[in-house]
Amino acid sequence: GSRLAGPSEKGRAMNNTSHALSVVELEFDRSAADLKRVEATLAKEFGDLYPSTSINPHRLLQRIENLRSELPYLERESDRLVSEKRSALAAIEALKATFAALSDTAARADAQGNVLAGGAAAVERMTSAAAASRQHI
Repeated sequence: GSRLAGPSEKGRAMNNTSHALSVVELEFDRSAADLKRVEATLAKEFGDLYPSTSINPHRLLQRIENLRSELPYLERESDRLVSEKRSALAAIEALKATFAALSDTAARADAQGNVLAGGAAAVERMTSAAAASRQHI
């Protein structure tokens, strides 16, 4: 039959696992150090081959990595700006409707005033700007 592992066998198994993990961690540390040395060597070699040009592959790779790290931030900012722009357009549309209703009310009351005319002109300017702005959403 099978026999259950005793406390001393469990302790040895834990110790072996701990030792194995330590060895793996040590190898990862060595590998990381080796990779850093290789990167430094490549950077120096590329710097020697391409001293002042923009085609240095190492610099291009660094630039690509920087752009990749900035991309999520730029996407969030772009989404935020589009959202704010849509809100502003909705506010302009609401303002336009308000001025139209006010204009209708004033026309019925036969009250033509400079304030109302100026407000209507301002709404027309905002509407034109909003129409041009919609092309970019």
